[in-house]
Amino acid sequence: MAENEKFGVSAEISRPSTLADAFRLRMYPLEPSRSSWGPSGQLATLKVQKPSGLKDRAEAYDLLLTVSKFFSFELDVRYGHGFDLCERPGWPPHEDEPAQSPKEKFEPLNQPLALTFNNYSKGGLSYYWHGRRAESVPTMEYLSYYQVLEYHFAQYALAATVEFTRQRLKDPRFDATGSESLASFVNAISKQVKSNSAELTMLQVTLSSSVDPSMLVEFIESDENLMRHLRNKNALPGVPVVPTNQPDKLDSIVEKFADRIYKVRCQLVHAKGENRQEGAYIMIPGSAEMRHLEQEIKLVRFAAQSVLIHSSTTGSP
Repeated sequence: MAENEKFGVSAEISRPSTLADAFRLRMYPLEPSRSSWGPSGQLATLKVQKPSGLKDRAEAYDLLLTVSKFFSFELDVRYGHGFDLCERPGWPPHEDEPAQSPKEKFEPLNQPLALTFNNYSKGGLSYYWHGRRAESVPTMEYLSYYQVLEYHFAQYALAATVEFTRQRLKDPRFDATGSESLASFVNAISKQVKSNSAELTMLQVTLSSSVDPSMLVEFIESDENLMRHLRNKNALPGVPVVPTNQPDKLDSIVEKFADRIYKVRCQLVHAKGENRQEGAYIMIPGSAEMRHLEQEIKLVRFAAQSVLIHSSTTGSP
C-alpha cells in the first residue's frame, strides 16, 4: 500500500476483493516488467482511493492511469518490480483461465510506501517500459534504455547553452555596445551550440546533470556481479573503465560512465570496435563480448532511471 497525505490518495496492490470475485469479473494478472509480484498465475488488482474530488467516471479512470504510471515506475526503481495495467476483456472468461491456489501467499512490501505524483516525461517513460519488456532480447533492451537518454538530449543541451549564455552575459567584461565584444560573444555561443550537438557531448551533459556520482558508486558497489564485471578490463576491449575504486576521481566518474554507455551503444548499433592487431572487437549476436551485455544493461538502466527522475516535475492527481 502507498499513500499521499497531501492529496489524500492511496493505492494498494492485492488480490481481487470479495466483491470483485462475487461479480466474477475476468481479471488478468498485472503484467510484470521482469519479475512477478507473486506466484505465477496469481491475480492482482490495483485499488486507488480518493475520498473526495472525483467528479465522474472519466476523472476516476484518469486518476487510475496517473497513479499506475507513476507508482509502477517508482516501484521498479526502488524494488525492481513494475507492472502494466491490463484492461478487462469482455464476458465470458475463457474456460482455461488459471485458477488461484488458496495455498499461494502474497508477501507485501513494508507499508505504507510513499505515493508521489511526479510527472515523468511520457515519451521517456514509454521507451523505459519498452526496455523492461524486452529482457529476452538484450540488444533491444539496452537500446530502449539508451533511447530514454536520447529523448532528453535536446532538453539538457538547451539548458547547458542557456546557462553558458547567462554566465557570459553576467561577465563584467562583456560590452553589449561594442562590436568586438558582441562578435566574441556570438562566436562563443556558436561554438557552444556546435559542441553540444555532438551525440557523446549531449550524453555527457545529460548524465552530468542527472546522475549523482556518489549514488552511481553506491549502485555499482551494491551489485557484486556488476563490480566483478567492471573490474575485468578485458571483458569488453575498447570500452572505458568506470573508476569506482578511486575516490580522487569521483568528479570524472560520470563522464567515464557516459563514455562507456556511448561506446557500448556504438558497438551494438554501428559495430564500431577497438581496432587492434587481433582484429576489431564488436558486439554481435553470438560473440564472446555479447555475454557481458547483461551487466551493461544494469548501467544504462540506472542512467535512464536517473534522467527520468531528474527531469520530472511535481504534479498532482
